[in-house]
Amino acid sequence: MDQRVFSPPINIGHWVRKWASLRPQKPAVILEDSVFTYQQLNSRVNQISNLLHEMGVRKGDRVAVLLYNSNVYIEIYFALAKLGAILVPLNLRLKGSELEFILKDSGSETLILGEEFLNVVTSLKPNVPVKEANYIGVGETFPPWVVNYEKAIETKSRQEPQVRGVIGWEDHRRRHAKGRRSGKYRLCRPDAHHPAFLPRHRRWQIRRVPRDRLGDSKNGKPFHEREIQDAAD
Repeated sequence: MDQRVFSPPINIGHWVRKWASLRPQKPAVILEDSVFTYQQLNSRVNQISNLLHEMGVRKGDRVAVLLYNSNVYIEIYFALAKLGAILVPLNLRLKGSELEFILKDSGSETLILGEEFLNVVTSLKPNVPVKEANYIGVGETFPPWVVNYEKAIETKSRQEPQVRGVIGWEDHRRRHAKGRRSGKYRLCRPDAHHPAFLPRHRRWQIRRVPRDRLGDSKNGKPFHEREIQDAAD
């Protein structure tokens, strides 16, 4: 008789919940002068997870993210893991047409964006599969069709999301593309320092790089506003 004991499947979302229980006051994320403990991180992760669940995000769904480095990106990463949803990180270097292709190719029905990218997203809105009510904005000022991230999560529960079924380790790590792989647009991952690919440490320190230091890897030209300027092309 097989006497092996099988552990229930876990993912990185369960991991942050565990550390919030074991060491709630231990620093988890350091962003400039701000420090977020594991308890604070897990609470905010649960709030965004519950928001996304109410918006219809389920296991296997793709959620696209167009943001600069911040604590919010880490919150989104863990929140999607708890739901079993799949992160589609959008490269900040890409032009409007390239972003449009990835959103269509991945079938992303939810998009979380920074206010710096509002113009380019507005131009893409009629052509992408994102649901009308599933635009979430991180920042201060947004039009009515964009849900404000901070205001929306304020009213959401800090308890663990009630998700049907078992969410395993691999559920949120699948490749984003639902269909074929494109040779031309396979560059859909963020830069190597992007927090979407978290190192295996117990604390993360996010450093914001001045935008004038961000350059195009091919020709050295500044790119931080290139995709907004090219949106009208």
